[in-house]
Amino acid sequence: MDLRFSEQQQLLRQTARDFLKKECPIEEVRRMETDATGYSTELWAKMADLGWFGLGVPESYGGMGGTFLDLALLLEEMGRHLLPGPFIDTTAVTALAFVESGSEEQKKRLLPEITGGKRACSFAYTEPSGDYALSSLKSSLSQPNGALSVNGTKFFVPYANSVNNLLCAVRTTRGPALALVDAHSPGISRVALETLPANQQFEVTLKDVAVSKADILRTATGKPSPAQRALDRGALALSAYMAGAMGAVMDLAVDYAKQRVQFGRPIGSFQAMQHRCAEMLVDVEGCRYITYEAAWTYSEGEPYTEVLSAAKAFCSDSSRRIGRHGHQIFGALGFSEEHPMPLYSRRGKYYEVLFGDAAYHREQVAQAMKL
Repeated sequence: MDLRFSEQQQLLRQTARDFLKKECPIEEVRRMETDATGYSTELWAKMADLGWFGLGVPESYGGMGGTFLDLALLLEEMGRHLLPGPFIDTTAVTALAFVESGSEEQKKRLLPEITGGKRACSFAYTEPSGDYALSSLKSSLSQPNGALSVNGTKFFVPYANSVNNLLCAVRTTRGPALALVDAHSPGISRVALETLPANQQFEVTLKDVAVSKADILRTATGKPSPAQRALDRGALALSAYMAGAMGAVMDLAVDYAKQRVQFGRPIGSFQAMQHRCAEMLVDVEGCRYITYEAAWTYSEGEPYTEVLSAAKAFCSDSSRRIGRHGHQIFGALGFSEEHPMPLYSRRGKYYEVLFGDAAYHREQVAQAMKL
């Protein structure tokens, strides 16, 4: 892996940083916590104009091309600014699922709408068991009267009230599959959940929800499961986002340690504070580079399970440590809702378990090592 980013990647990174600094300040993130939609549709449209929804999608389907590493660099900048919205679910999970496993008809019909910002999607995976293993899926795709329908209950579905589609992981007689469901179909009911990150999450119940055969992704013979690949891409994309968020916490904490004076000297001059800042740097850099490696491995089409799950497990553990260090450095100030720290730490707890927690991904690493 070449750790030097290309000129195009550096430009993408800087453009994203400048754009998000202006369009997604921390005050906007805080405002979205009480917004009915949960994210800014105006900002969503501006990101579509920049072509961000097309990263990783071939130009023939309205995309920008590029690799998952390009997408990871963009997501890292989004994480720094805690960008709200179903970007990961729409791009890394849904769009790339159809790029990888969709038919030509599906690609031509769906991808231009996603890359144009006209079709927002949410990944409906987690079920009451809380288990991320595909073998634990209870939601089903069946054909009782000649028409396909989805039945089941999904938890923690983000932005289920405002997206256009739900990408549901379901079991079938032929194994796990993905069903792209109209989020406002008859038979869908939603219950808003009160969550720690204060973002829009829902319990979604699907009862005999009609779905078209043209919106199903099944496992092809000799090919990996689209459902497992979607979960893996979500975990990898979130790892990049988390690395950005943790980097922002570290920067805030180090700046504060340099400025806050106690006992006649900056608190950063005390060894205990220096060690905390140093440990944060070790975690942030570790998260960045193991995530870059996983994104590069995925982009190259190499076996990725071991490094991808290692990245998500490391990022989940690091998020907890960095959140703890950040609060200890800021002290009481870091618990004030007017301060950015609670926004990062509350979301950090959510990201720890989203797309599989550290325990799940360590098990994946162990299996990849044939243990």
